[in-house]
Amino acid sequence: YSNLPARAEGQQVPDTFRQLLAMATSNFVEIAAVFNDIECVARCLEGLSELTDKVGKITYVALPQGPKSPSLQDVIMLLKQLLEEKAVCQGGLQEMDSEVEAEESAEAAKMIIDVVTDLLGVLSKHYGQGFEPYFQP
Repeated sequence: YSNLPARAEGQQVPDTFRQLLAMATSNFVEIAAVFNDIECVARCLEGLSELTDKVGKITYVALPQGPKSPSLQDVIMLLKQLLEEKAVCQGGLQEMDSEVEAEESAEAAKMIIDVVTDLLGVLSKHYGQGFEPYFQP
């Protein structure tokens, strides 16, 4: 996504691009929600961060027809699961027998927290104060 030019706020986006964006974000969110491979989940979150940073809020705007794009609420729910260590990919992080496995588990947990933090930063950059209500109890 590094070759993707940043979109100015309010700039029109062609429908075909929006459809591709919806497919990509939907795949990223779906994979991150169900895969148990923590590195794969981290890469999906990195992809969401890059797309969101380049394209902005439109990343999570539903299309009237075509592929379903995940809503910002879907992404926030996934991030909350990850922060609470309740995501599928985090299921085996506490069940380590050896010291090496425990160290690998700690590194994986740190990697997830890093990518979640990055994505939260990008989302708050684009949504500003409109982002805060998603984290209200």
